[in-house]
Amino acid sequence: MLIGFLYFGAIFVVVGLLVLDMVSTNRKRIRALKSQFGNAPRDCNINFESIDAFHRVTHSKSSPTIDDTTWNDLEMDRIFERLDTCCSSIGEEYLYAVLRRPEVEPDQLLAREKLIQYLDENEDTRFAIQIALLNIGKEPNNGLAQLLSGDAPVRRIRPEALIWLLAALPILSALLLFISIKLGVAFILVFSIINCIIYIRNKLGLEADFITLRYFTSMINGCNALCKKKFAGWSAFVAPLQMHLRPFQKVSGIMTSTYVTKQASFELQALTGFFQMIFLTEIRNYNRIMRSVASNRESLRNLFIELGEIETAISVLSYRKSFPNTCIPTFTDRNQIVFQGLVHPLMPQAVPNSGKLDRGALITGSNATGKSTFIKALAVNGILATTIYTCNATYFETRPLLVITSMALRDNMLSGESYFVVEIKSIQRLLKAIEQTDCVCYIDEILRGTNTPERIAASTAILKYIARKQCLCVVASHDIELSELLRDHYNLYHFSETITGDTIRFDYQLKAGPSTTHNAIELLRIMGIPSDIIVDAESSFNR
Repeated sequence: MLIGFLYFGAIFVVVGLLVLDMVSTNRKRIRALKSQFGNAPRDCNINFESIDAFHRVTHSKSSPTIDDTTWNDLEMDRIFERLDTCCSSIGEEYLYAVLRRPEVEPDQLLAREKLIQYLDENEDTRFAIQIALLNIGKEPNNGLAQLLSGDAPVRRIRPEALIWLLAALPILSALLLFISIKLGVAFILVFSIINCIIYIRNKLGLEADFITLRYFTSMINGCNALCKKKFAGWSAFVAPLQMHLRPFQKVSGIMTSTYVTKQASFELQALTGFFQMIFLTEIRNYNRIMRSVASNRESLRNLFIELGEIETAISVLSYRKSFPNTCIPTFTDRNQIVFQGLVHPLMPQAVPNSGKLDRGALITGSNATGKSTFIKALAVNGILATTIYTCNATYFETRPLLVITSMALRDNMLSGESYFVVEIKSIQRLLKAIEQTDCVCYIDEILRGTNTPERIAASTAILKYIARKQCLCVVASHDIELSELLRDHYNLYHFSETITGDTIRFDYQLKAGPSTTHNAIELLRIMGIPSDIIVDAESSFNR
C-alpha cells in the first residue's frame, strides 16, 4: 500500500514539475514572440538543408524558379534570414519555397495581400494565431514534405491484425490472475517482453518516420486550434484549412506532439514509453496515420500550403514593419523598372537611389563607387516584388519577370575549371534562360577572367545579342570602352567619387551618362603604396 502510494506520489510530482516547466517555458516563448514581431529576427541559426525540403519535393521544372547561381549571387540565404519570423518548420519550408518561385501571374500575391491586411488590422488576432503556430513548433528534417510526394512510399508495420492481437494479450492475460496469480503474472511478463522486442525493433528501423508522424500530429493539432478561433472575419481565411483538415480528424492527437515531447522530462518519457511498448501504442497509431496519409495526400499537401500561407503572411507583415520604408510593387506590361528610394534590404541605411530603366542599362564607374551593390539591390527587390509582394523602396514598378544573374563567380578547383570557363558557363546558362522564358538579367563585370581586347569584343557581342532578344539587362562594368560600343543598345549610367587631397568621398548616387573618372591609382596612393610605384603607374597610364 505504502509502495503504491509512493509510486503514484512520485508520478504526481514529476507531472507537476513538468507542467510548471512547460508553463514557464511557454511564457518565455510568448514574450519573445511579442518582442520579435516588427523587428529584425535575432535567431538566424537556420538549417537550409532542412528547410528546402518542400521546395525540392514540390517544385515543377516547367515553372519559373530562382536558380541556385542567382540565389547564391544575391545572398538570398541572408535575405531569408532577415525575413523569417515563422513559428513552425512548415512555415519556414513554405516561405523558402515562396522566395524561390516568382509569380509571373500575380493573382496569388493579391490573395495573400488580403490576409496580410487582415492581420495588420487585427493585432490581437494575429498574435493568437502565432501562439497556435508556435505550439506546432520547429522540427528540422521532419520529413513531412516527403509525405506530399506521390513517389514517396507509405510504409506500414504488418501484419496489422497480429499487432492488434499482441497489444491486447497483456490485458487479456490479466484475466488469468483470477485463476492463478503466478500464471497471470507469467503470461503478462511474457507478452510484455514480446511486445517490447517488437516495439524496439520497429522503432529503431522507423525512427525517422516516427519523428515525421509526431510532427504531423503537431500540425493537425495546430490546424484544429486555428480552425476553432472565432475572430471576426477570420472564418473566410480559415475555411480552406477546415476543408483540407477533415480527412485527418480521426487521427488527430493520437501520437505525442513534438512540442510536448521536447518539453517532457526524462522521467515522464520513461513512464509513457513503458506503456507504449507494452501495448504497441505508437506502432498501432503509426499504421492508422499512414493509412490516412496514403488516402489523402492531396489534402495533406493543401493543408501544408494553407498553413504556410498564414505563416508567410505574418513574416511579410513583420518584415514590412521592421523597415522605415517598404512598398507594394506596381506591375506593368512594359519592359521597364521604375524605382524611388531603392535600398538593399541587408543595407537599410544605404543611400537610396531613384531612376527608370526602360531598356538595357550599362553602369560604369570606378572601384568601390557602388555599382555592384546597386544592381544587387535592383535584382533582390525584383525577386521580392514577385514573391512576397514587398520592396525596399518608396516606389517600385516592374514587369513580373524571372530574375537571373551572373555575378559572384569563382574558379571551380574540384573540376579543374578556370575562372573564365566558369564565366562562360554562367553566360551560357543566362542565354539559355532568355530563350526559354521572360527574364531580367543582371551581370557584374562580364568576362573579367580574360585579356582586355578579347573581353571588350566578346562582351560587346554578348550584350548586343541580349538586347536583340528584347531582354531587360542591367550590366555593371569597369570597362568604360563598352559605353561607346553599346551606346545604341543600352542606356548609360555611372557612379562616381570625389577625391580631395588624401580623401576620397563616394556619394553612391546613380547618374546618367558614362563614367569619366578613374580612381585605382589614386586609391593606391591614398592607401600608402610607395610613391615610386605610383609615379611609374601614372606614367604608364598616361602614355
